[in-house]
Amino acid sequence: MTLSWNSGTTYCGNAFLMIPVTVDPNAYTWFDQTTCTSHAWSASDFTGDLIAWKAVHTKNGGANPIDLDAMIVEVAYTPQSYKLAVQYDWSGVPGGADSYTLKVKGYRQDENLNVQVLTPPSTWNTRATISSTINTVYNYTLTTSEYNSGAPSVRFVDASGPDGTQSDFWLDLAVVTSTTLWDRIIMMRSLDTSGSTWGSQIVLASGRSADSPLLYSFDSTEPSIAIDSGGFLHLVWLSASASGSQQILNLVRYVVTTVAYPTQSQLASSASWTAVAPVDDTAPGYMPTISTDTSKNPHIAWSASKTSGTVYYKNKAAGTWRPTVSWGTTYTGLSVDVSPENNYVSLVRYYEAGTNEIQYTVCKNLGSNQCDAASEFMKADNSSGYDTVASGVEASSYPSLATTWDVAGDLWIAYAKDVDGSTRAIYVRFLDYPVGVFAAAEAVDSLSGTQFTHPSIGVDRTGNVYALYVAVSGSQLYYKSRTGGSWTSRTTLDAPTDYPSVVVRAPNDVTFGTNISGALYWKSSTSATYFYYIPEFEDVIPPLLGAIFVSLALSRRSRREARSDSQS
Repeated sequence: MTLSWNSGTTYCGNAFLMIPVTVDPNAYTWFDQTTCTSHAWSASDFTGDLIAWKAVHTKNGGANPIDLDAMIVEVAYTPQSYKLAVQYDWSGVPGGADSYTLKVKGYRQDENLNVQVLTPPSTWNTRATISSTINTVYNYTLTTSEYNSGAPSVRFVDASGPDGTQSDFWLDLAVVTSTTLWDRIIMMRSLDTSGSTWGSQIVLASGRSADSPLLYSFDSTEPSIAIDSGGFLHLVWLSASASGSQQILNLVRYVVTTVAYPTQSQLASSASWTAVAPVDDTAPGYMPTISTDTSKNPHIAWSASKTSGTVYYKNKAAGTWRPTVSWGTTYTGLSVDVSPENNYVSLVRYYEAGTNEIQYTVCKNLGSNQCDAASEFMKADNSSGYDTVASGVEASSYPSLATTWDVAGDLWIAYAKDVDGSTRAIYVRFLDYPVGVFAAAEAVDSLSGTQFTHPSIGVDRTGNVYALYVAVSGSQLYYKSRTGGSWTSRTTLDAPTDYPSVVVRAPNDVTFGTNISGALYWKSSTSATYFYYIPEFEDVIPPLLGAIFVSLALSRRSRREARSDSQS
């Protein structure tokens, strides 16, 4: 048997054989003829009535009829399929930058294109979709894995897969650019008590010479501020160990103003500040916090790791820097607050373990022992060790601590804890002195199916508590207050946000303003820090003279930045 491609005029030179069966199978018997000698199959062969078939029967023995019920030719073929397969493989992209951005400029005709980036060794992830019909720039920041030690790979593919229709795609640019950020500390002072107008930014510390930093010429980040009872402004931050743009900033630095309640012009003068002092370069770390005692001396706490490591505390009791105190290897998020009434030095930290605890410890004898040894810190009831404030809290989380104006040194601690697999609530616990007993945990906010995180609390002179926190989904910022013994309804502030921090005024000066005035938070969509003013805070004691001080870290963002510390 053989086939013809032109209605029987010419037949393929090759044939195939079959032995007829003797019983009707009532089914087709198939033979594959993928090649045709002297002819190459084409799509036009199967257009119209061009395929012909002929067979020659070789007779053996007597005459036998051949019953042929039907003959068909079924064509199996691979249709035309068009797909885009353009790939860029870079090598030698210089390291040492803060971030690497893939920039693509192009447009499409009538089919979307996906821009995919390789995560070695073999995972491609869509990072952008070219959907515009006009020339458009698309940007994507590579992850560390995608940067691949300077050898990133990018490909362009059809968003809907291959098809039988051709389409045009115009690609004008595909590059990887690097960004090196200069980390700097910027001080801002409001020109009124409501935070509605602000003075010019003052660059206090920066490794970029063009910034002309006022105090310190090294890359700097993660500031924390406090105002003491005399109105002197204290500032602590992290510094690089060398000049120029650096990636590691983990040395704690400290400075304080030499004038009380500094004005805008005084803040902008180096004569109004002490020399920058290293706190303890043998104990590098992150997330410093600062408070002051009634003698206007600083107390500083920081953590060697943002996840799990040693935590450190150091003070300048009686005007002399005391030895650094350290604890353990599985802690982080250490915060310090000193009572503005009795100089109790309170520390709260996160313990990274199977129990994931928030722990509290206190030194009550600053005047006699300077709180310069771990043995001088104890539980609230004066027994040795630490108090477990909560267990099973949010992993790698940071508690928030605020001491009240009570003469006994009462305080509040806030934290986030899972209720179930889909719900995480914000809780607080109140520590009642002098008995040294924690009250039962109070839920600041719990909403089924919502996970809250990053709580920050503050306390005004009358004992009212104010809380900011963020919903993980959508990064929605919320605010609540506790007045008269109960929490108000949540107030929606802004989104997308993160890292809220309650801001306080100079705590021991009535004329300057004694109450919380608002809060800071970071907004990712604009890469800016915002101030939120809460007018109800003014109801207790209206300030006659006042300002709000904010210290910002640019450009890196991390936990506790722009933190304005609380009492003393």
